[in-house]
Amino acid sequence: MDADFRIGKGFDLSATTMLTPYLGAGWRDWHRDLTPLGPSGYKEDYTHGYVGAGLLFQWAPASRWVVSANGLVGSTFDPHIDVTLFPIPPANFGEGLGTNVIYMAGLAVDYAITNQWHANAGVDFTHFAYGAGPMLPPDGRNEPDSRTNLWTVKAGFGYSWGAPIVAKY
Repeated sequence: MDADFRIGKGFDLSATTMLTPYLGAGWRDWHRDLTPLGPSGYKEDYTHGYVGAGLLFQWAPASRWVVSANGLVGSTFDPHIDVTLFPIPPANFGEGLGTNVIYMAGLAVDYAITNQWHANAGVDFTHFAYGAGPMLPPDGRNEPDSRTNLWTVKAGFGYSWGAPIVAKY
């Protein structure tokens, strides 16, 4: 599960372009379940928050079209792993992981079918890493350094209430 929040202020660069610097923050929670049908296996739950700064560039190449590019650079905070091992009985442990840099980038296109209905598509890339966790007793196990690259392809429809959200240019 992901949550992503951004707040910024847009600046007109020309009649068809806008640049919006923004602050971003969010949370990621990822579950991995490796419990086979037998008496062994394990579950892992990774979580982290992030904060960063970014830029959103928007361009209206023609009436009803908007092309967007954005990027964010920041840091993870409070990265953590919780593990449940399934010998009999189950054993649970958790540990904090090291913070690291996070990069996010995206490209999207939006087409206003009518003043209210929009079709959109895009692709997003996210890179983050975790530093190694501390050695845990009694056997000295720990989570090693790791890194993750995520690609997300999106397509959808949107509806705008109120005033038309179509470039006035």
